[in-house]
Amino acid sequence: MTPISTNKGILRREFLKGLGALTTLPLISACDLKINSTDNEYWLSAAGGNNENFSLSWLQPNSNTNYLLTDFRGHGLAKHPIKPHLVFMFSRRPGNEGVMINLKTKTIEHRFTSPPHLFMEGHGCFSHDGKYLFCTESNRHTNQGIITVRETDSFKIIREISSGGIGPHEIQTISKQTVIAVANGGLIKDKKGNTINTDTMQSNVTLIDYLSDRIISTHRTESPQSSLRHIDISDDGIIAVAMQQQDYNSESITSLTQLIKKDGSSTSLNAPKELVKKLNGYVGSVRINNRYRTAAFTSPRGDIALFWNIDSDAFLGAQYFHNVCGLTVTNDEEYFVLSNSAGKIRQIKSSTLLENTKLRQHLPTHQWDNHMITAAVRNHE
Repeated sequence: MTPISTNKGILRREFLKGLGALTTLPLISACDLKINSTDNEYWLSAAGGNNENFSLSWLQPNSNTNYLLTDFRGHGLAKHPIKPHLVFMFSRRPGNEGVMINLKTKTIEHRFTSPPHLFMEGHGCFSHDGKYLFCTESNRHTNQGIITVRETDSFKIIREISSGGIGPHEIQTISKQTVIAVANGGLIKDKKGNTINTDTMQSNVTLIDYLSDRIISTHRTESPQSSLRHIDISDDGIIAVAMQQQDYNSESITSLTQLIKKDGSSTSLNAPKELVKKLNGYVGSVRINNRYRTAAFTSPRGDIALFWNIDSDAFLGAQYFHNVCGLTVTNDEEYFVLSNSAGKIRQIKSSTLLENTKLRQHLPTHQWDNHMITAAVRNHE
């Protein structure tokens, strides 16, 4: 692989040479310089830096922005699979609140909380039919990971499932299956937020059948001190895993990006050593572009996003962006959208992995949090 330029972004010549025979990439044409989305597309993220301005915020491709104050610091988001105008945001650990936002009315329609013995771990997802909401939570007394199952009329908890580990974090449903995948980070923290079990942690990705509550399989990383925190799942069931190295030092370079293939096998995603080192032991978000079969991973500590092909495992390139963490894909999948805590937005063309600088946006009043999702709302829904 041709080394990636240390200049900001990727040089087009280097990218095309490095990609080699994988694919033939089109040039960016004049038509690519326009925003290739509808006015009803939303990019949503938790935002805010303190109790006074914690919110669920959103941006539309035409730069329309808005927000709703939530009174708690949010983290992950999920949209209803049948009613995409309903978006949910979940508390960061050790919070205990979630909210449902209606994008049509621009109001908070519902709040739900954890029972006293649990606290939220930041993420949630829906069953494909929208009947159940699954939230990652932990038991305050035993530290055991719990998946709460809520029915979606009143959002009352109807049962609790073991997450298959400690510190469950991101959770997603596998397409066309009654299976949820949960990344158990393995971390036990004290009241000050310090990890107290680095030497004994056992991080994993666990697959659970949510109809029978049966654990189907458990997948661990080769490095015990790598906390599996964030995941995304392709339409055909490939799981991309982002890790955070708890025993990180600059001399210990460990792969923090991984795929779990459909047959259950795991493969580490490799990149030039200087780029892996630049991650500083931390990958914060991962998203898969199904159309272009590309997984993107962001590292706010490294100011970098890295990209791989999920079929060949080939490293495709990098983009530099200060404090980047938020990551989503446009509804038409033509762009990756990146955000940072300074309110900046960057769009990376999916077919070339080059930034379209004409589409840069800066919203200094929006301090984007770690994650972002896309919702496409139709007026007749």
